[in-house]
Amino acid sequence: MADENITASENTTETNEQAATPATQASKPAVPSPAAMKPHAPSPAAFAKKAPQRPATSTGFSEADIKATEAFGRVADDGTVFVKEGEGEREVGQFPDASKEEALALYARRYLDLKAKLDLFANRLKSSNVKNREIDESIKTLSAEIEQPAVVGDIEALKSQFEALKEAGAAKKAELSEAHKAAVAKALAERTAIVEKAEALANSLGDNTNWRSTADKFRSLFQQWQDHQHNSVRLDKADADALWSRFSSARTTFNSARRKWAQGRDEERSNAKAAKEAIIAEAEEIKDSTAWVETSRKFNELMDRWKKAGRAGRRDDDALWARFRAAADTFFNARQADREQISSSEKENLAKKEELLTKAEALVPVKDEKAAKQARQALAAIQEEWDQIGYVPRDDMHRIESRLDAVDKQIKAVEDAAWKQSDPEADARKSSFEEQLNAQLAELDAQIAAESNPKKKAKLEAEKATKEQKAEAEETVEKELRDQMVLDVLAETMDVKVSQGEVFNFLASIAQQYGMDPNAFIQAIIRNGQIGSAVQEVGRSKGLLSGMRAVTFKSEGETLDLSAFLGSAAEDEESESVEAASAAAAVADELASDEK
Repeated sequence: MADENITASENTTETNEQAATPATQASKPAVPSPAAMKPHAPSPAAFAKKAPQRPATSTGFSEADIKATEAFGRVADDGTVFVKEGEGEREVGQFPDASKEEALALYARRYLDLKAKLDLFANRLKSSNVKNREIDESIKTLSAEIEQPAVVGDIEALKSQFEALKEAGAAKKAELSEAHKAAVAKALAERTAIVEKAEALANSLGDNTNWRSTADKFRSLFQQWQDHQHNSVRLDKADADALWSRFSSARTTFNSARRKWAQGRDEERSNAKAAKEAIIAEAEEIKDSTAWVETSRKFNELMDRWKKAGRAGRRDDDALWARFRAAADTFFNARQADREQISSSEKENLAKKEELLTKAEALVPVKDEKAAKQARQALAAIQEEWDQIGYVPRDDMHRIESRLDAVDKQIKAVEDAAWKQSDPEADARKSSFEEQLNAQLAELDAQIAAESNPKKKAKLEAEKATKEQKAEAEETVEKELRDQMVLDVLAETMDVKVSQGEVFNFLASIAQQYGMDPNAFIQAIIRNGQIGSAVQEVGRSKGLLSGMRAVTFKSEGETLDLSAFLGSAAEDEESESVEAASAAAAVADELASDEK
């Protein structure tokens, strides 16, 4: 594309019609046209046909200027007008049908008119917007008029002024040429800057391009290009064409890339639309389902797929989302309504179970086996009613179940302890052992009574003493075993947990009692395989302490405050294993003192 949009100053030919001064314009109606004027006198016939025109009274020139000019001319008797030129004179015209004064004044004014043109041209050369063409045309026109002017005046001065004007015109043209070169260079740099900006934009295109913003920038640059064409000097055609080619290439690069991006975007949107329509179809198919858990999971999966599907365009996305949201709302609103109904029912069930809990907790503590049996029967009836009530709110389920289990464990602890104390197999083993031992002791008494030998009698007595001690020891061991079994059951019932730290604290306390190094003592216990026994002992101690905290002790109808000995459940569990035995002993001492 060539530099088609050029400035008005470059396209417009300013024809320098040498405008006459107001004086000239006023005098023209009385002056014959240049074409009609001849250097020779008109024929008499011409004067006979046409009356001579009189000059206008208002000339615009002063009388002094006219008189000074008239000094260079004369009028012959026949009306011929002469002008002094050099050493001689020259005929310039004829005006027979007028006085000599009128004829001379006419040609003097013509001189002044011509001089006014020179003056006007001189002023024009001082203007900043004069053009080379205007200078050339003005000099050409004035040169023709100055060569042999039909005027009366100082011809030499007029020609001298004209020569000076020609030199001034040449200088002005040189000045204008340099200015034009500078303006062209500046315009070339400005337009090149526009092109470079366009090329930079074209080279910056990529995946993260903001196409809308970049398109706006290209439009702005193109507008700058057009404005520059209209408002700056005209560039050389070769330079203008080369710059336009670069600018057009940058725009083409951008437009091609944008079209490619738009095609890819349209394809992505089409795929996204198809994927979302498939998702909507699945959502509408399951929206009326009452399988709340499974369908909720399915809707979550559909939502994940929706997010990954991409964008289908603002208009399509809004419409598609409205359809998907409508299907989802249908399901989730129904699920919420069901939940609200269930929640109301569950709250009613919770109130009923809390009433049963009040009844159940009133059954404990139990004192003996008989009370435990009665409590068990009452608890069974409560549990049966409990199971028939139904679900309660999830947040309250563990709380109320734990409370009911606590009642069951307290009753079970008493039941287990009573059962172990009345274990028939243990009683049978004990009875058999006692019978054998008593028989042996009776036989030894008979042998001692019948023996007369002191040494043998002493030996028999020693054997008897040994068997008695063994029987006493067996009884002690049996009692301890029974106590340990009861404590094991209690620990299990109270759901006692033993940590590694508790076992180590327990062993360390024993080591300190015997003045041993705790670490060495613990390592010896581990080497000897006795760590299990230590764990059991800690569990029994914690079970006893927990059981004692769970029951109420009374003396003469008054509840005993044993918190000073038992502590609270909130205390550090690490210390319970160490303090359990001593606490139990202190409680026993306190009870014994109260009974006295």
